[in-house]
Amino acid sequence: MGRLTIPIATLPLWVLAVAGLAMAGLLLVYWRGLWAQTAQVFFRTILTTSVYLIILALIIGAPNAAAAASLGRFLIPLEWLRAVAVSEAFLRITNVRVGRWYRWLWFVGLAALGVSGWPGWLPYYPVVHAAGGLYGLALFLTPLGVVRDLIAGCQWTFIAALLLRNYRLRPTHRHLVYAWTVVLTLPLVLGGLAWTARHGTIYSMAWVGVALLLVALWVELSAEVENTYRGLSSDALTDAHSRRYALDYAQEILHTQSLGILYLDVDYFKSFNDALGHEGGDSLLAALAARIGQTLGPDDIVGRMGGDEFLIMIPGAHRADERLWTNRIRRAVSGHAFALDSDPAAIDVQVSLGWSFGEPGSDVRSLIRLADQAMYDEKRLHHREAPSVLLEG
Repeated sequence: MGRLTIPIATLPLWVLAVAGLAMAGLLLVYWRGLWAQTAQVFFRTILTTSVYLIILALIIGAPNAAAAASLGRFLIPLEWLRAVAVSEAFLRITNVRVGRWYRWLWFVGLAALGVSGWPGWLPYYPVVHAAGGLYGLALFLTPLGVVRDLIAGCQWTFIAALLLRNYRLRPTHRHLVYAWTVVLTLPLVLGGLAWTARHGTIYSMAWVGVALLLVALWVELSAEVENTYRGLSSDALTDAHSRRYALDYAQEILHTQSLGILYLDVDYFKSFNDALGHEGGDSLLAALAARIGQTLGPDDIVGRMGGDEFLIMIPGAHRADERLWTNRIRRAVSGHAFALDSDPAAIDVQVSLGWSFGEPGSDVRSLIRLADQAMYDEKRLHHREAPSVLLEG
């Protein structure tokens, strides 16, 4: 068997293709769930781009003219599919809804790819033998060459316009970077296409655009995952952890450690809302969550259950720690009045607290119910008078 050789001129193609296939494999992790639609769009884009690069590399490094021509039949349908996929990905990045009509663009490309295997196409793909033993399709200034150049040119022009429009509507600095990179890359892409078609060598500097595509898609997927996770794990109003995150965190801790839980409710919170307005009440909850967070250790968390109720999770706590933690949280909340930017008054806040403790293996929801019941038992003991709002000059 002969030894497999890869022309040096095709190495950039193979490197980008392998990197793309690796990214496509990683995207399978997100195939279902919250990021499924984005992952599927990006998967199609990266897969079609990688296949296109592989076919192009095989053409350039083909052992003979017949092999290069045989592979060349698939290049323009793949160019079409790649352009459709890339455009769809950037439509997704810029939050532009794609209608059902877009499916027809995929059908056209797939149909063209299917019929491109017909041997009758071979005469339309004259092959030249370039310097250094490399092959290339002599499509320069031919009808098929014009089609290929138009597809690439329209694709990158559309993407640049889309990104610039999106930046004008919703300024996002990384989208502006993408847009100007595409604008600056466009002449290189078109020039590289013409150079390749005429001389049979690789796409000059056009790979800047392909590298941009791979980097941009990965950055955008990472940003979407991060934003979604932040939205799920954080409460938008108070910046405390969300209910879902707090429950998941507690259940995870209980696999291996004991856990102390404090259920906190602000006494007479409706009176604060009436006195300060809903905006002032929201600011008070945010200040309360921040103050509690400052009291906790690095592994302890505070999550908002809803309204004026919070859940404090204390991994590694002991059963006898109830008094220690209830006193600590009560002093943090009630020991100093709250001063809000929206109101010059100093506000004294009282809270009701309920404690529960679980050994490893305990059910977190049962522990929360116990803490919730203990909190309401304490609340019944508090007198029913309205809280005082002290004004300090």
